[in-house]
Amino acid sequence: MPVWRIVVCVVMVLASAMASARELYVDQGGGGDYTTITAAVSAAVDRDTIVVACGTYQEPWILILKNISLRSETRDPECAILDGQGTHRIMSVGRGDSTQYIEGFTFDRGFGSVSEAQSWGGAVYIGGCGPTIANCTFSSCQASRGGAIATKNASGASITNCSFTGN
Repeated sequence: MPVWRIVVCVVMVLASAMASARELYVDQGGGGDYTTITAAVSAAVDRDTIVVACGTYQEPWILILKNISLRSETRDPECAILDGQGTHRIMSVGRGDSTQYIEGFTFDRGFGSVSEAQSWGGAVYIGGCGPTIANCTFSSCQASRGGAIATKNASGASITNCSFTGN
C-alpha cells in the first residue's frame, strides 16, 4: 500500500476520534442537556467536557470513571457549589489518566463516612489515576483520612490554585 494512503487513513481515524468529543451542559433549572451532574457523567464518553451552570448542587457521590473534563461554566469556584450536606463524600475519581480535569467548583461540607472504604476524602477521593483539580475551593469537609482530598495509588494527580478552609 502506498505511504500516502496510510497517511490519509491515519488522518481520517484521528479526525474521527477528535470529532467525537462533546460538550454536555448541566443546568439543574432545566436549561441544559442534563439537570444533574451524575446524569451527565453517566452519558459522557472519554474526551467529553461537562459544563455545569452556576448554582448549588446536592448530589450524593458523583463517581467519575472516565477520561472527561468537568468544569463550572465560569471556571470560578463561587459559580458552582457541590454540597455534601455533611452526610456524604461529594466525588470519587478513578480509572482515568492525566486527561481527567476538574475546574472551578466549591466543594462544601463533604463527609467521609465511618466505614473503612468510605472514610478517605470528605470532598474528593482519587484512586488509581492522575487527574488535575484546578481553581477549586474546599471548605468544611471531614474524613478520617484527608478531610478535603485523599489519594490512593494516584501518581500524577495535580491540585493547582485551590484553597482549603476548615477541613
